[in-house]
Amino acid sequence: IDSFFTLLILLSLWSLTEKRFEIASAILVYALLVKPQAFFFFPILLFALVEKKNLKTFFLSVISGLLVFFVVVFPFSSGRGIFWIVDKYTETLSSYPYAALNAFNLFALSGGNWVNENNPFLFLSYRVWGYIFLLTIFLVTAVLFFRWKDRFKVYPLSFFLVASVFILSSKMHERYLYPALALALFCYVYYRDRRIFTTYLGFSVTHFLNVGLVLLYSWYNIFHLYRYDLSVLFISLTNVILYVYALFIGGDLFREGQGKKRMKREL
Repeated sequence: IDSFFTLLILLSLWSLTEKRFEIASAILVYALLVKPQAFFFFPILLFALVEKKNLKTFFLSVISGLLVFFVVVFPFSSGRGIFWIVDKYTETLSSYPYAALNAFNLFALSGGNWVNENNPFLFLSYRVWGYIFLLTIFLVTAVLFFRWKDRFKVYPLSFFLVASVFILSSKMHERYLYPALALALFCYVYYRDRRIFTTYLGFSVTHFLNVGLVLLYSWYNIFHLYRYDLSVLFISLTNVILYVYALFIGGDLFREGQGKKRMKREL
C-alpha cells in the first residue's frame, strides 16, 4: 500500500512540474483517500497554485479535488453521511497518542518509542514539540518554495517535508519514511548530485532495518520495540545524522539555484 501511495504522490508532483494543476489536485486528493499521510504534501500543491497567480486555475483545481473526493467516498456513505470519512480519519489519528510507533526518529532516539506523547521531553511534551516542529517545517517549506525559482523544486521540497515530519514529529510509524526514498531518487535524477544518491542509500538501509526489525519482532508477538534497545537507538541516531546531512545538501541546491538566478539577472 505504501508503494501505491508513493506512486500517486509522484504522479501528482510530476503533474505540478508539467503545470497540470487540476490533475495534480485530483491525484493528491485520491492519495489522501488511500492514506492520510498525503495531507503533508498539500502545502506543495497550495504553494504552487499561489505561485501560479491564476484564480481560474485555483478554482478548477479545488473543484477537481472535491469531485474526486465525493465520487470515491459517496459509494461508501450510505446510512452514515458523506463526511463519515472525516470522523474516520480523526478517530484514526487520535488512536496513536505516542511519541513514536516503532519509527526510528528523533523522539525514538530520546527514548520515546511507544511513550505517551503527553510525556515530558526537555521542558515541553513530545506532543507540543511535534506541533512546533510541524509548524516550523511548513513555514520553512513556504519560504523556500517562493524563493526557489526552479521547475523541479517540488521534489526536494517534498522530500524535505516527508523526511522532516518523519524525523521530528510524533505519531510516526516505521513505514512513513518510505515516500522519501522515491523522492530522493527523483531529486538525484533532476539535480545529479552524488550526495543525494548517498542519502538515498543511507535511508534505504535504515528504513529496511527499521521495517525489518518490526516484522521480525512481530513474529514473536512483540509489537512494541523496547525504547532503550541499542538497535532502536543506533538506527534512530543514524537517521537523524542522515537527515542533517540531507539538509546541508538541500541548502547547497537552493544556493545553487539562487546563484543561477543572479547570473541570469546580470546577463
